[in-house]
Amino acid sequence: MAIKIECGECGKEYSVKDEFAGKKIRGKVCQTPIKVPADDEWDDEIEEVEFQPPVRKSAKKKSRRRSNPNDKPISIRIGVVCLVGIICMTLADLALCVYILADPHNPKEIAIASIIRDLFAGLIQVRVMMGILGRNASTRWTSLFIAAVVSLIIGWALASGVFSRPELEGVRKLMAFALGIRVLYIISMLFPSSGDYLNQ
Repeated sequence: MAIKIECGECGKEYSVKDEFAGKKIRGKVCQTPIKVPADDEWDDEIEEVEFQPPVRKSAKKKSRRRSNPNDKPISIRIGVVCLVGIICMTLADLALCVYILADPHNPKEIAIASIIRDLFAGLIQVRVMMGILGRNASTRWTSLFIAAVVSLIIGWALASGVFSRPELEGVRKLMAFALGIRVLYIISMLFPSSGDYLNQ
C-alpha cells in the first residue's frame, strides 16, 4: 500500500511505498527533504527514491492493439481460408470414398486406401491450421513443403494428360481447383508479413 505525502516547499504530492515509512526522502522537483509519516519515530537518514513515471492510457491501448491475436496479417487470413478449402475438399473426397465403399459393385481395396489417405491428410491439415493460428513458424515451413510436393504431383498429373478423357473432365477441373488453392496458400505463407506474425 502506498503512502501519500506532500512537499512543504513546493507543494508537490508524491506516493511512496510503505517501506519508506518513518524515513526522509528528497522531493523530485525541489530536492527538499520530506518526512514520510509513520507510527514510530522519524529516521533522519534521507533515502534516494526513484519515482516511477505515470503510465499513459494511450500507450496501454496501443500495446493492447499490437498484442491482439485477432489482428492477423492479410496473408495469414488468406492462408487460413485456403486451409479451410483444402479441409473441405478432403472431407468431400472422404464422403465420396465412403459412398463408393458402400456399393458392393466397386472395388473395396481402392476405396479403403482412399479413406485412409483422406483421414491421414485431414489430420495433417487440421494440425497445420492449429499451428498457423497458434503462430508456430515450424508448422509454416512443414506445411509449405507438403503443399509444394502435393502441388507438383497435381501439376504433373494435369500436364501429363491423365485427366484428358471427356468422362474425367469434372475430375480435371476439381484437380485444377485444388492446385490453385495450394498455390495461393504457398504464396500467402511466403509473404513477409506471415513471417513477422509467426513466432520464430
